[in-house]
Amino acid sequence: DNLNICSKDLYNIHLAIDFLKTYTQCMRYIIVWFVTICTFLSFAGFSHGQFNVAHYVTIVAPLVREGYLVSFTDGKYDLSKQSYDSNFSGVVTTKPSVVFEADNRTENSFPITSEGIVLVYVLNINGNIKKGDLITTSEVPGIGMKSDRSGFVIGIAEEDAPVSNNPNEAFPIRASLSVRYVDRKSTRL
Repeated sequence: DNLNICSKDLYNIHLAIDFLKTYTQCMRYIIVWFVTICTFLSFAGFSHGQFNVAHYVTIVAPLVREGYLVSFTDGKYDLSKQSYDSNFSGVVTTKPSVVFEADNRTENSFPITSEGIVLVYVLNINGNIKKGDLITTSEVPGIGMKSDRSGFVIGIAEEDAPVSNNPNEAFPIRASLSVRYVDRKSTRL
């Protein structure tokens, strides 16, 4: 009878040791995975705000380029064409840190992101854009402009836009995306 108890105890100890071995191995994998991800993110620019995740969407516009602004309206993605558009979805990017593939990609599918630092096409419609200015969508399809009133913004200019006498001339500039509503009356900028 005592021998049976000892056998059961030894069996339970053996199970506990096996569990600890498996647990330790799993923890090693988790630590390696975590270190690998952190290393990737630091090399990808995460520590400088340049990390961004994109996903493919089908855009109905005939001409789409990197830096164009995209909105989701009436059940489809199209170039943003409304000032201060609350339906803004993202910016077309060709160099995302991570991109989620779509199973049903077509020639009209493009990766868009709504985070990180990316190129954004802008016009100087509301005055010359300076580093630190808020950027929003405009009525020109796919092109942003300086925000000068309350409304939805897509982010902040990371550099000055070139000065031009032609208000219809679009330029790509780096912008830090931070989609939000800004109330100019109560928000300190």
